[in-house]
Amino acid sequence: MMMSSHATELFLKAMLLKRVPEELVWDLGHDLESAWEGYCLSFPEPEYQWDIPFKTVYSAGITPAQKAEFQKMRDAHHSILFRYPVDKKTGKDWKGLYAFEPNLFIPVLRKMKDDFRRVWSVAV
Repeated sequence: MMMSSHATELFLKAMLLKRVPEELVWDLGHDLESAWEGYCLSFPEPEYQWDIPFKTVYSAGITPAQKAEFQKMRDAHHSILFRYPVDKKTGKDWKGLYAFEPNLFIPVLRKMKDDFRRVWSVAV
């Protein structure tokens, strides 16, 4: 799971660099959601659209204040969360609600592969 999250992060950064070579993608760190926002701004065309895994999804009825509270509770970005099972500084578990069933992740991996190939082939 960590490797697929990291692959998504690096794919987004590669696409950003392909479109805007002077883009400072490394300043994004491991923040997948910021990389996704930058990607959406740089690639608004329909042929570049895809639904990335590893993004935070909020319920439809959530208020902006509730969303801000949930965002403050998130200790780690997805790339870090899956790489390190605990906070390296404190040794404690990350805050949040997380669930993962490996057998249910296979379709996500297949879709990622298809999306990566499709989007990259349009960009080349």
